[in-house]
Amino acid sequence: MINNLQYPEKSLYVIGAKIIDVFKSNIYASKNIISLHDDYESLHGNISYPYFIYALDWLFIIGLVNLNKKGELTLCS
Repeated sequence: MINNLQYPEKSLYVIGAKIIDVFKSNIYASKNIISLHDDYESLHGNISYPYFIYALDWLFIIGLVNLNKKGELTLCS
């Protein structure tokens, strides 16, 4: 799942990079999970919600994404 060579579009590395791309292409510093998922699909095509959440979890664990006091996701600098 983390490094899926047979289906790279399901790799957490690829999905995580695309999530970061969504954050960087957005004018807002924070987003709720639903709007981030919608923006992801608008830019990169459909993705299953579980894979999207797994990638967000991975980004949180490695310190690239945080939750603010409103419960919205922010990209760490």
